[in-house]
Formats: sequence, C-alpha cells, structure tokens
Amino acid sequence: MKKLIVIIAFMSSSLSLSLSEEVWQQERRMEAEQVELWKGNLEKSSRLSGSDKVDFLSLGARSMGHRIRLGNHSSDVEVIYKMIRETIMAIPGYADYYDKKIRRNMDDEVAKNGKGNERERMWAFQTLEHLPSPETVKVLGELLYDDRDPYKGATGFEDTGAPRPNFRYASMTLTRLGIQKAPMKNKYPDGSVGYDDSEVETWKVWYEQVKAGTRTFSFEGDDTIYNLAGRTSVARDGPVQSRPERKVSTTGGGNHDLTTKPASRAPGVIAVLLLLGIAAFTVKKIKSRATETK
Repeated sequence: MKKLIVIIAFMSSSLSLSLSEEVWQQERRMEAEQVELWKGNLEKSSRLSGSDKVDFLSLGARSMGHRIRLGNHSSDVEVIYKMIRETIMAIPGYADYYDKKIRRNMDDEVAKNGKGNERERMWAFQTLEHLPSPETVKVLGELLYDDRDPYKGATGFEDTGAPRPNFRYASMTLTRLGIQKAPMKNKYPDGSVGYDDSEVETWKVWYEQVKAGTRTFSFEGDDTIYNLAGRTSVARDGPVQSRPERKVSTTGGGNHDLTTKPASRAPGVIAVLLLLGIAAFTVKKIKSRATETK
C-alpha cells in the first residue's frame, strides 16, 4: 500500500512538472508573438504622427508594461517596452492628448449623453502610468482636483465596481509611475485595482510643492532631476523653512528684525550719569577746600 502511495505521489509530481513546463513554454511562445507584433507596429507607427501615433502605440505600452510587471519575462520584452515608451514620449503634446481624452469622456459621462466611454478614460490612465515624464506628472497632478463622480450611488456595477472618478485614477497612476521617494508606496505592483482616498490628499500636498517649485522629482532608473518645466540642476526636497518676518524702516534706518529685541541703552546712560555725579562731587570738594584755606 505504501509503495502504491509513493508511486501515485511520484506520478502526480511528474505530471504537475510536465504541465508547468508546458504552460511556461506556451507563455514564452505568446510572449515572443507579442514582441514580434509590436516590433512590426513600431515600424508601422513611423508613418503616423501626432495623436494618431499616440493612439496606435497606447495598447503596446499597456501590453508590454503588463508583462514587465508579471516578471519572468525575456529581455526582448524590456527592449520593446522601452522603445514603445520612448517613441510615445517623443511625440509633442502626447500627455495633453491623454488629458483631453480623459476630460472629454468625463464631461460626457457627467452629461449622460451616451458619448462618454469610461473604459477609454481608464485606459488613458493605464497608459500614462508607463510614461514617466514631467508632462505626465503635470497632467495627473491637475486631475487630482477633478472630483466629479457621475457614478456615485449608482447600481448595476456589483460585479465589476463602478467607474472611478478622475482624482482616484490620478492618485493611483501617480503611485504606479515610478517616482523616486514618492510619498505613497506602490501597493499595486501587479496592476490590480485599488483606491484609497487618503492617498489623494497625500499626493495633492506633494504636487502643490512641485507646482510651487519647492520640490523636484526623479524617476526610478533615472537620476535626472525634474521640475514641471523639465530638467533642472538643483534638487529640492520640500518647502524651504520660512525666515523671520522683517519690516522695512520708513525713516531710513534700514531693516529691523521683528523677532530681535533692540539692544538696551540703559547701561550706557547709567555710566554717563555716574561719571557726571563723580565729577560734580569732585568739583564741590575742591571748592570746599579752597574756602577753608582762605
């Protein structure tokens, strides 16, 4: 009986390994096919320009980005993923294209005119998370303040969940963007959906500092320092401590620090009075002696 159990266990283990190997091989074949597909699409995209080119390559960024997150991928995936990202980010106005698409769809969703496409809006955010740049940060930062929610309290989304408002998508996308020293840790490395309103407020504080010029940022794998205008040579990690308030004198006496008490003049005055007193006493004594001599 024991021998039979051992034999069955061995056969089950062998079958499991065989199936795992088969699944792995199939996954590699699918991966290779996708890599070849997007190599060809990159070549085709050279004949496109502007928003047409951005739109054409968006799926490639999401598809290859998904494989990057899964891990256990070939180096070919990393190469094609990088090429797609760099091609999109080299297109002038690519971030504004996604911004307009997101806002236009939200406008239509709020108006309930049948033109809004919540999936297209979500896909735009999912593409932006693969495009780390100052332009992307600016678009996402501004969308943190779009709190319109046409699906609040809506029913019929029990299985998939209601589409999220832009501020939540923006917060999640910033968290996934790969910003060094980000205020929020990426909780969604596998691309799963998750939302936390506290993250929105944290990102707002961070973005306000970036807008004010008191904070710069860099992206993972790239130590280049950025602000919203582009590259910069000076790194800033947050607001500068405010200096004591100063008041300009209107009498020509210069600046006076209101936090510093003026030096007291009492010791000098006392010293002068003391000297005058001694002098007066001395004169009186001299006159007294002169009178006695007479």
